[in-house]
Amino acid sequence: MASETVLVVDDEDAVCGLICLELWDMGYQVLTAANASQTILEVQKQTNAVDLLLTDIFLPGSNGMELYGIMAARNPALRVLFMSACPREQALMHGAGITELNFIQKPFSIETLAAKVRAVLDGPVSVLARTQQESNSWPLKTAGGKTPLPQTHE
Repeated sequence: MASETVLVVDDEDAVCGLICLELWDMGYQVLTAANASQTILEVQKQTNAVDLLLTDIFLPGSNGMELYGIMAARNPALRVLFMSACPREQALMHGAGITELNFIQKPFSIETLAAKVRAVLDGPVSVLARTQQESNSWPLKTAGGKTPLPQTHE
């Protein structure tokens, strides 16, 4: 049985609810948000690290890649699984870091969701996360020009 925490971000309530229910049934701890701003607030409330960000590529006012960049700055071990209803080829061309491994096209079956989530959690950290961490250039900023989730320093 799974024990990881998955944060699901999708602006379609019905889709988000169904995905969360299925992940919960699989044994995952599940958090949910409808957009990037809500996700940032949700993550700031958490004491446990999120293991997987399952996010729609296209979000109101932002996109899943920007959101992942912000979250990976705070949690370098974060895995990501992007989802979209747009054709697979279009989604894969949307940006560097979206690959066959970390992309799932909507609609998808419960079996496909389970297999993709497990593969991403068991796989390597995204190349996108390492690239963003090295450049430390995060595209999503607050009105004050600061990254909403500050990098933690050890």
